[in-house]
This record gives sequence, structure tokens and C-alpha cells, in this order.
Amino acid sequence: METIEKITGETGRRYKCQDIVKALEANIVGSQLAAGVELPCTAELASRYRVSEKTVHRALQHLADRKLIRRVRGSGSFVRGNMGLPPHSRIGFFYFESLNVEIPSFNNILCQNSRLLLKQILEDAGLAVEFHSEQMPNVENCPLLGMELSRFDYIIAEAGYRLVAEQVLRNFPGEVILFGDDEFVFGPWHQVFFDYRPGMRKALEHLMKMGFRKALVVGVPTLSTSQHRYTALCEMADQCGFGSANLAFPVPEEYFFHLPVLCGREYGKLFLKEFKCDTAIFSLSDHLTVGVLDVLYEHGLKPGRDVQLISYDNFLSNVPEFKERFFCNAVTHPLSCEFRAIVKLMSEIHLAPNPDFYRSIVVPAQEFIVRTDGPRAR
Repeated sequence: METIEKITGETGRRYKCQDIVKALEANIVGSQLAAGVELPCTAELASRYRVSEKTVHRALQHLADRKLIRRVRGSGSFVRGNMGLPPHSRIGFFYFESLNVEIPSFNNILCQNSRLLLKQILEDAGLAVEFHSEQMPNVENCPLLGMELSRFDYIIAEAGYRLVAEQVLRNFPGEVILFGDDEFVFGPWHQVFFDYRPGMRKALEHLMKMGFRKALVVGVPTLSTSQHRYTALCEMADQCGFGSANLAFPVPEEYFFHLPVLCGREYGKLFLKEFKCDTAIFSLSDHLTVGVLDVLYEHGLKPGRDVQLISYDNFLSNVPEFKERFFCNAVTHPLSCEFRAIVKLMSEIHLAPNPDFYRSIVVPAQEFIVRTDGPRAR
């Protein structure tokens, strides 16, 4: 948002509603803000323009009425338009429903709400989107295997579809964009994938400032995502001086591959039994963190006071029933960053098509959230 920063840099000026409308409209119409870009939050705009949030709300509503932005309750305001995107394209969007039996409400936050946001962004750009979802990819229920795909110009699919439909994806005559992976995989497709390292390094440096030089790593040992995140954590530990040798990634006597909350509980018990107060906890998933927190709370231990706990994801802090108790430092990447990357990738493909050149965008998990107030009484 550098362009907005420059506009609000004038000293001593008090902006009015129409000033804000004109400033934001100039950026949008001038293509400095592309389709799908999220505008700063209401509070931030109010601070920059030195006006009330009510005035900002009125300005944003003016832009929404003129079809320049879309306002999504609980998510923010997003630029509309088809700047740089392939007009009239037909998109097949394939994703998994993360149906966690332990935390059902989590599925609405991650799957339904987030996918709806991306659908709105693409449809605002004039693209026809057809959504297909399933619980897990397998040969029996994979829609990519039994569907006539020639009606699509683009296929946007979670990277896990490579496991059962790789040949179909390779033979698709249009453009394929894979997202949600944590590593680059060579193939005739474009990719949006995550880089865990920036945020993990910030987290480890925070622990070092707090005086911690040991950490218990919590993850499902047989899960590839845990292994990738652990590898990235070790790399950053060696780079920042924490030392990968000081990261313990044990396997509890009992762990539950399909029930990560129970798996986290076993790690919580292991921490209390074998580790001392000079050891921090680094959980590789929010679901595991829930189990760890359960054990800590049961023993009267408070994160941030008695135990230093860092969790990767920070998604569950948005689930209403977890806001009060899910209180720990977090490494995260906003989902909107991934969606903007998908939109940007489509724009690059459209503006510079090359059948022999495949593009990729890395979404860094660079946010490190430090919470200091502590959870409320339960």
C-alpha cells in the first residue's frame, strides 16, 4: 500500500469522506491496486486520514456502490474489476473440505468462508467459477477423474490432487494452478506454495530474546506437512543461532494420526513429564496446540506466564469458541495472501502466456504474533 502512504503523507490536513473516496479511486482506476487486493482495515484508514471510522465506512460504501470494491463482512474490503485477468474464462476450482471431527466449527472458517471469499474475487473479475469439493482425494470419489474438463480454461486445485489425478492434470490442455502446498513440485502446472521460514525465524529469535535455547517441537511424526515444517524450523534454528540440536521432536508413546487434538494432549503430557521450564513449546499445527493447551490448563499452567508456547497457523483464534482459550504466540500467513497470489498468478499467465513456461509464487508465512495480555479466566 505504498501509494496510499504517499497520498496521506501531507502534514496538517484533515481529510473528508470525499477526499478518501477520490484518493482510493485514483489508485484503483489507475491500476495501482489490482483486482483482489485487500484495502487497509477501517481503523488503519481512519488513523492515516485522521478521521473517524464512521467517515471511513461511508467512503468505503461509496466505492462499493460504484462497484469499485466489494465489502465482505468479517473479512475486509477488496478491489473489484478484471484488471489483468483473463476475461470470460471458465474456471474449475477443486478443493478439500478439512472435516475435522474434533473441531467441526473450524471447517466453516477454513473451507466455506475462505473459499467463498476467493469465489467472490474471481467472479468480480468477470470469471465463471465452478466449485467442486470432497473430504479427501481418492480414486473412488475424485471429480477430476470422472468429469469432462474440456469446458474449463483453468483448473485451480489443491496440490493434494496430484496424488490421485496427476496424469489428468498433466494432460489438461488449459492452464493448471496448484495451491496449498509447502514445496515446489516440477510439472506442467503453475504453483502457489508456502515458505514457513521467515515467520519461524522471527519466532525463534523471540524465544532467544526471552532466554530460551531449547524447544519441544509438537507435530504428527508421520505427516509430511509436519516433516516439512520441522525441516524449515531446523534450517532457521541453525541460521539464527538457536541451533537445530536444541529442537526436540520426540514421538510420544501414543499418538493419533487422525486425531491431532489427542496427539497434542500426548505431547502436553510428555512436556510435563520430561521437560523443564527452560524449554519452550513450538507446535506445528493449531489442532495439536489445542491438545497441548488442554493439558497445560488442566495443570494450572498459563501460556506466556508459565510456559512459552508458539503455534503455527493461528486459524483457531478466529473460531468463536476458541478465542478466549486459544491464547498463544503464533506464526501465520493470512489466507487472503494466498488468494491474492492465485489472482496475481492468473494475471501473469494471461498477460504473458508462454506454453513452455510455468510460473510460481511463494507466499511467505512471515507474520509472528506475540500475545501478552493472557487468556481470560475460564
